Amino acid sequence: MACRARLRSDHGLKAKTILKNMPLDPEVTKSVEDAVKKHHQSTAVAKRLLAWLHAISGSSISREKEMELFNALADAIEPSTAAEEV
Repeated sequence: MACRARLRSDHGLKAKTILKNMPLDPEVTKSVEDAVKKHHQSTAVAKRLLAWLHAISGSSISREKEMELFNALADAIEPSTAAEEV
């Protein structure tokens, strides 16, 4: 029984390490950049959103760091001037 738990634990650690070092899918990156462009936002929004997604996907960052990245993203977003852009 202890052996199974250790194997699960080792497997989880390896999977977490692999995920942590895995880049975002190029389609995700392109979709984010396209959406930012479509909604007339600056490239800083795309960069900050991608940084936030990368940080939270597969790595264990603190809640404080996650909120720091999220707040930087929110600060970069410009309010829409159009009545309805969705």
